[in-house]
Amino acid sequence: MELILIRHGETMWNRERRTQGFSDIELTETGFAQARMLTEALASRKLQAIYSSPLIRAVKTAEAIAEPHGLTINELPGLMELNQGDVEGLTFQELRTNHRDLLDEWIKNPSHLKMPNGESMNDLQNRGWAAVEKIFQAHLEGAVAAVSHNLCITSILCRVLDLPLEGFRRLRQNNAAINIIEKTEERGIVLTLMNDTCHLRGIHTV
Repeated sequence: MELILIRHGETMWNRERRTQGFSDIELTETGFAQARMLTEALASRKLQAIYSSPLIRAVKTAEAIAEPHGLTINELPGLMELNQGDVEGLTFQELRTNHRDLLDEWIKNPSHLKMPNGESMNDLQNRGWAAVEKIFQAHLEGAVAAVSHNLCITSILCRVLDLPLEGFRRLRQNNAAINIIEKTEERGIVLTLMNDTCHLRGIHTV
């Protein structure tokens, strides 16, 4: 079975480099263009189903991918982005100016640091992986697509690669990137593709 794990297209907060968690931010024109290119890239795949985070930037990306396959979107809250709590929507400069201690701790100890009124990366990985396992249980063969978010995807990839969450920054996820996780009886769970953006044909990604 192949799980095609996809990051949503660009939003304005991606462009402005703001912390983006549970806020429902729409895709930009570039984001919609990226979604169309994802549609073209995956149109020839025989997708059994498509899942998505309930956040609109993910749903709109998933809807574009699903259209040529005639599939409806299965929303999975476990695929939502990290709940950024009180720092939601802030730029890096604002974090550095007004939340320096929190930012320093986030850089040093990201796995267990819980955002004020939000989540930790450990919380995120637990619910993200639970969503992946739910998909694996529902689909024993074929290919399934799932649209999620930067930190959620990197936390899942850390689990696949047995990489501590402290190392998540070593894994890049561009907007509209494709990852493929394969599950077989012989080899278990294997990452076969990561952060593929060839289909974007030069469109800027964050």
